Amino acid sequence: MPRRIAGLLAALFVLLGAAPHAAAQDLKERKIGIVLIHGKWGAPDDRHLYRISHALQSAGVMLETPIMPWSRHRNYDVGYDDALKEIDQAVAKFKANGAQRIVVGGHSFGANAALAYGATREGVVGLVALAPGHVPDLGRFRQAMAADVERAKGQAAAGKGNEPFEFNDLNQGRREGKRTTASIFLSYFDPESAAAMTRTASRLKPGTALLWVIGENDSLFATGKGAIYDQAPAHPKNRYASVPGGHLDTPSEGVWIVLEWLKAITD
Repeated sequence: MPRRIAGLLAALFVLLGAAPHAAAQDLKERKIGIVLIHGKWGAPDDRHLYRISHALQSAGVMLETPIMPWSRHRNYDVGYDDALKEIDQAVAKFKANGAQRIVVGGHSFGANAALAYGATREGVVGLVALAPGHVPDLGRFRQAMAADVERAKGQAAAGKGNEPFEFNDLNQGRREGKRTTASIFLSYFDPESAAAMTRTASRLKPGTALLWVIGENDSLFATGKGAIYDQAPAHPKNRYASVPGGHLDTPSEGVWIVLEWLKAITD
């Protein structure tokens, strides 16, 4: 069946409230807890996340969808290390409710966070990276933010890291003015920070499988596999998958891929 048709059928089933019968039965029995993290300037209730969130819940997966510091509601109010601690809180909730397998996933910046989490925490069986985004260590994004990075480093070196810092954030070609502190800014935009996926992918903890799903029209489609995905430690359940569409289409187009992969990594 052509991928486009399969994707449309998947979206239709999820929109109608149905997950694949086999996946629904198997995943519920496997006591999986998934933290699903939204992208930059987004929120858990974004329209493009509805189908995958609904499908996971219909399949019996425990789901947490925190509002992260890069959301439109928070605007980088804490640094990246504290953002990862917020994921810790969701994971702790799963464990208290009986989850036996923990998966961390996300869309765009949320995928970036999933990799950072997998590089710094033990006990995660899988990471789901849907249209990964925010690449301070790569290409045009790095070049576009270079002046602000140097300005923030200068401010931090002068002992003013906790003072206000204004910058123009970049998100899929769009710019938007933001205000935080120089230290918080650097935790997300320094090419050597925890947000650098070329670094975090290579540092994933042993035993953590990686699912990478990306749209064929995504800006990272041409370079992401070699620069990031291929840097991950070998794992028999690692999977790279491309789907039709662009950056915002990936969560919906990849629903069935995610459900089947969750079955695979918990067999």
